[in-house]
Amino acid sequence: IELWNGTNWQLIGVPQATVVGQEVRAMAAHGGRLFVGGTFSGIGTTTANGLASYDGSAWSMVGPGLFGDVHALAGFDGKLFVGGWLSVAGIAGNHLVAWDGTAWSSTPGTNGTVTAMSVQPSFFSSGILYVGGEFTTFGSFAAARVARFNAAVGTWSAVGAGLPGWRCAAMQTNTSLLNGTDLVVAVQDPTNGHSTWRWNGTAWSSLPLTDPSTTAMPTCVGWFGGPILGLAWADRALRQYTNSVWRPLRQSGVPDDVLAVDANGGDVVIGGAFATASGVTVNGIARGTHGAWQALGTGLNAGAIVYAVKRAADGTVYAGGIFNTAGGAGASNIARWNGAAWAPLGSGTNGAVLAIHVLADGTVVAGGTFTTAGGVACNRIARWNGASWSPVGSGLGGTCLALAELPGGVLVAGGTFLTAGGVAANRIARWNGVQWQPLGAGVDDAVYSLAVRADGSLAVGGSFLNAGGASAPYVAQWNGSTWASLWVVLAHPLGTVTALTAMPDGSLVAGGGLWSHNPGWPLPSYHTNVMRLVGTTWNPIDVVGSWVNAAAVAPDGDLLVVGDFAETDGSYHANVARLESTCPASAVAYGAGCVGSGGLNVLAATALPWLNGTYRGRATGMPNTGFVAVVTGFQGLALPIAAVLPQGLPGCSVLVTPDLIDVAFAVGGQVTTAVPIPGSPNLVGVQLRQQVAPFETNGAGTLTAISSSNALLLTIGSL
Repeated sequence: IELWNGTNWQLIGVPQATVVGQEVRAMAAHGGRLFVGGTFSGIGTTTANGLASYDGSAWSMVGPGLFGDVHALAGFDGKLFVGGWLSVAGIAGNHLVAWDGTAWSSTPGTNGTVTAMSVQPSFFSSGILYVGGEFTTFGSFAAARVARFNAAVGTWSAVGAGLPGWRCAAMQTNTSLLNGTDLVVAVQDPTNGHSTWRWNGTAWSSLPLTDPSTTAMPTCVGWFGGPILGLAWADRALRQYTNSVWRPLRQSGVPDDVLAVDANGGDVVIGGAFATASGVTVNGIARGTHGAWQALGTGLNAGAIVYAVKRAADGTVYAGGIFNTAGGAGASNIARWNGAAWAPLGSGTNGAVLAIHVLADGTVVAGGTFTTAGGVACNRIARWNGASWSPVGSGLGGTCLALAELPGGVLVAGGTFLTAGGVAANRIARWNGVQWQPLGAGVDDAVYSLAVRADGSLAVGGSFLNAGGASAPYVAQWNGSTWASLWVVLAHPLGTVTALTAMPDGSLVAGGGLWSHNPGWPLPSYHTNVMRLVGTTWNPIDVVGSWVNAAAVAPDGDLLVVGDFAETDGSYHANVARLESTCPASAVAYGAGCVGSGGLNVLAATALPWLNGTYRGRATGMPNTGFVAVVTGFQGLALPIAAVLPQGLPGCSVLVTPDLIDVAFAVGGQVTTAVPIPGSPNLVGVQLRQQVAPFETNGAGTLTAISSSNALLLTIGSL
């Protein structure tokens, strides 16, 4: 019997806990003591026939002992229940007895060995004790291999029609006080095929076990975000039940804290304190997807911590944190990856980089604890123009933890500072290009996260309790002139909000520590680390663990969350998870653009058509003279423009019915398009089409040529 102390294993007890006999088969913590059971006759120099307890310093026998072998232990209703092939002198009932700390008590007993026990707790009572084994009767009633004890009424009963097979080898409940009964059992049945079963409180259902090896036998079950099964005589011996199938449980996530995530391109990029991801050495930063992470070159130096990652429009990845090399070359706390190699940003910073933002004009802004960047005085915030560092005014009076850009190019910084540019600014401030300004009265504690919403308002998360001098625990919103709380009764954060993401449908996702979602009273019905604000209602997203550190939205609308957690929606995801829409939006190109004076006309989507959001597109290759017709319709066409207007250029066609036509003017050879999508659920799945057609004119305003782009088939989706 050994104890893991966080660093190594050690034998416990004085003298050392060497078991005298054969096996330890069960352990349970109860009443402040550790109980162990098995087939042994002693531990160290202590006589203990099959059962012993440890108080933190010494082992002792439990009462006058028992006869036989112990296979299962469970603390329940103030007692330790002991099951196996056993009896206690003077106590009625075979194979299952209870110890109250001073004396043994009986149960109805069984006609066969008790091999497993598990407790389903309850807010209202001691809950239910489930007992499994090789028996067919429990006391005077039939109970095929499983029975239960309801402490509230003090009665034993069968569990439905019981279980098939020879033995209930193992069982485990979800141990949840919130989500009701969920019991999973492993049944050993060599004759008819081994199996697993699930009890929801009223009925049994089969969890089919399929395996290439017909000899695979379930031997233990657990619960880690969902049912976990251990198998004997199987190549892939550890399985998790997901999507109605037992699948191999692979450590496909990231073993240590993930602190940052971004997805401005096709790949997701994550950063943190991890050295490996999916078994691959990545050294603090990786790209890819869950279960298929790849290194960016050789990554950063061993022991590096990445606190911020950001992908620019050209695909360049910027990483900031605490490190001194990138790709084996010197890089002080910030570096960039161009898809093939790492490069430093000048001489970097003299302190940690905790936040990175790429402005619309391509300028990189970094925030953190540093006071110089590139050898230039830059108090905790600096900007990189591609060649050199420069300060942002006189900087901030304290640590910068978060950055964002408001419409119009206004930079916002949040953190622990009390001044910005020498002006009082309580932990949040904006830079208008000339000077720093406070956002009203600011907030009364640290700002960890910022998100600009579709309406231009700024969502702010942190450890504060007040914003603008009024109550706004942990999450608030700035509309450009005033603060408002986003805290809602019965659904609110219980601690610091460290992750905020504005979704393309106008909703807001917030993550951090524990949230409470209580649509009913008096008991909470849901605990999670992530919630989503739709209108004025917070809804839970099932991410459960210690913390969510960061979140981002991918171009396809998928939500990415990273942190220190184990499960999402009942499935195992080690510290990284991706939530996909069940009704995704899409933009599919069809047809071909033709060439005008500005080059090849190409239309591409920059924001998908989400319900209650805005579809956006960008057309390139636009001419510098004339205007551009933006055509939106419901049906497709294939009509040569020259067949309608003689100025139509060869190979240029109308590909969309002109149900709606807007006029735009090119800027720098580009035109942007936008279509607001109403919030009606009836629109989900509706398809639109869009195309642009440049009309070129000469100096006298005479129409000289008409060209056209490819078209897009847009499908409205819902997040």
